[in-house]
Amino acid sequence: MNGKVFQRGNTWTYVVDLPRKASGKRNQKKVGGFKSKREANAALAATINQINTGQYVEPAFRTLGQRIRWVF
Repeated sequence: MNGKVFQRGNTWTYVVDLPRKASGKRNQKKVGGFKSKREANAALAATINQINTGQYVEPAFRTLGQRIRWVF
């Protein structure tokens, strides 16, 4: 899996390539809001490790009602 870290404004973001979708299209995950490049690199490494070991589960779509029930 490939990934990279870059700065967006005052925070750091990582983007990682996930396995291709069933349609053959590219699939990427982008996560931001890290305070330092080191934090973003650590999170990227953890995500790549999960993907390579088969432990990564892509987050499912949640409706607003489901999110509200989860919070309360």
